[in-house]
Amino acid sequence: MRNVITRAVEITKASLRMLEKHPRLMALPLMSFSLMPVFMLAVIRLFQHTPTARLHVWPFALVMLPLAFVMTLGITFFNVAFTRAVMRTLRDEEPSLVEALAFAASRLPTLLGYAALASTVGFLFSLVERYSAKVGGFLAEYFFQFSWSIATFLVVPVLVQERRDVVTSLRRSGALMTQTWGERLLGQLGMTAISLVPLAITGGLAFAAWKLRTEALALAIGLATIAALGYVLIGALATAVRSLYAIALYQFAVEGVPPSEFGSPALDDVWKVK
Repeated sequence: MRNVITRAVEITKASLRMLEKHPRLMALPLMSFSLMPVFMLAVIRLFQHTPTARLHVWPFALVMLPLAFVMTLGITFFNVAFTRAVMRTLRDEEPSLVEALAFAASRLPTLLGYAALASTVGFLFSLVERYSAKVGGFLAEYFFQFSWSIATFLVVPVLVQERRDVVTSLRRSGALMTQTWGERLLGQLGMTAISLVPLAITGGLAFAAWKLRTEALALAIGLATIAALGYVLIGALATAVRSLYAIALYQFAVEGVPPSEFGSPALDDVWKVK
């Protein structure tokens, strides 16, 4: 476990070094992650008087699928733009937010197809969770979610670099992941572990704000504001690190070498050609 955390710290440091050279690129992960709380607020607003457990499948689907589609499309759009900009930096080209967003817009037909597929898969996972109270149902859901995350982890770099359609991009991503699944799993586990600490702190601030709302309203508002900003910044940074790690894995799988920023001695045992 210690080695996993060490790798995750090195991956995060390498990602921060890349972002330090082009800090304005963080605008794209910020846009991407900011869609998540908007989606959550929309769901809470829609179901505040009708718990989802009381809805039948089709009414639930009619509400959730469009929301999930829009959120997935937005997140994928900004992730594609971010990946495009980072890929330009790896070729020693100056990145441009305008060019990156224009590129993502040019891939919109493919992104629409991917968002439709990914949101439908996510909805099916939510149905399994909703209607499977048994341990077997939970394990099946976890297995399929894990398999889906493995298969799609490199789909954005593939969409950016190889301009394939949705189906062949998924196949290509899955094929590349068979070469790097160990690196992906260890890195993702470590990054998840180290992100839990700051998220726990922001969660604690939010809980404190809730408890103080009647006794010290001004303090509660201040704590809630800090917690909200911290949540968005931490989430955006985690999104950026995850995307940069996917780019590094993609380059490693295709070219046999990772980006120079990920070439620290602490990661030498990770980058091994299978």
